[in-house]
Amino acid sequence: MAGIWLCVCALLSAAFFSSISTLANEDEGLLGMREIADVNNAGVQSAFAFAIEVYKRYFALSSGKYTIQKAEVQAVAGLKYYLTVEISLEENDFVSSTKKCVFEVYHRPWLNARTLTGFSCE
Repeated sequence: MAGIWLCVCALLSAAFFSSISTLANEDEGLLGMREIADVNNAGVQSAFAFAIEVYKRYFALSSGKYTIQKAEVQAVAGLKYYLTVEISLEENDFVSSTKKCVFEVYHRPWLNARTLTGFSCE
């Protein structure tokens, strides 16, 4: 009788650990994970326009060139966009400084709400 229970436990353990290793190696399809997004995606472009509008208002900027280098999206209670943007500021028609910033935009479309939850620049 003990031998049967030992076999059952061994089979259950093998099934459990093989399912965990499968989940650990699976990079796609898990809710809440960041995923690379196309920079031309309408949602990415909308989040980008919002982030730049807030950034320009915060720093009282009127000119500059803003280019998305990388975009990621995360499904949370809404969508969170992580945008890596190259910012080239201009003075007298010359580029005076260039920096890379990461913006986090939280969008909840059912509330028509968009928030810049954070940004950092190098």
